[in-house]
Amino acid sequence: MTNQLQDTLSPRVAEHYTIEKHIGEGEWSHVYKGYSLVDNSPVVIKHIRKPCSDPQVQQEIEILNRLKTSRYFSELYQVFSENHSTFLILEYIPGSDLFQYLEQFPHGIPEYTAIPIIRQVVEALVELHEENIVHLDIKLENIVYNPNTNSLKIIDFGFGAVDADKPIKACRGSMHYICPQVCMRIPFDGKKADVWAVGVLSYALLCFSYPFDAEDSNKLSWLIKRAKVDYPRHLSASAVKFLQAILNPVESTRPSAQSLLTHPFLILN
Repeated sequence: MTNQLQDTLSPRVAEHYTIEKHIGEGEWSHVYKGYSLVDNSPVVIKHIRKPCSDPQVQQEIEILNRLKTSRYFSELYQVFSENHSTFLILEYIPGSDLFQYLEQFPHGIPEYTAIPIIRQVVEALVELHEENIVHLDIKLENIVYNPNTNSLKIIDFGFGAVDADKPIKACRGSMHYICPQVCMRIPFDGKKADVWAVGVLSYALLCFSYPFDAEDSNKLSWLIKRAKVDYPRHLSASAVKFLQAILNPVESTRPSAQSLLTHPFLILN
């Protein structure tokens, strides 16, 4: 299997890196764990089935380069372009994504454990938005968490955008996490869309379910636009107020990431 995976690399990439295993995929990409042939250090190899000249690929590279000094985002080491494909060589992050971590808690993660995680996600968003960048695909699967160090990094900027003060018209994001404005197919504030997604993610961590859920995409879209949320009784009053503030369908009154840092729910004792 490893030899077959190695064949997916371009000859230039294979001169420097070897693949160990497949660890993820997106609509246009496959992601692998690999190793440098120079010092055997682990890396992530993201194979995007688009040329480097593609505007969205260029934007992803630009975003990663602008965030390379942050502790909340993986560092981009190298870019290879060959045969209408782009290979990004990225920092390998120990741990698992939050979806896998959550599976250990069938009734939701206890609040005292979840709060530091959620706070770090919000802090990462603040950094991102201060750079005038939006992610637009915040979800459990795009956050790698290491419980041993209680640290995380946000990954996958395939939907990301710069110049985030401009309204966004393209429909982007994963269905359970998109905000009502995306469902209504109207231009939306990317920063407020990221905040909404953090609300969905926080609810999922605390409740082991999505606030809006349906197998049919039209029904799910209707539920998101309706924005009526049931809050389990095990949630604290502070947690409910935090979620209610974020899962606000009115974009103009939805809080910014910066303002969330002072919410009582996220104040660490």
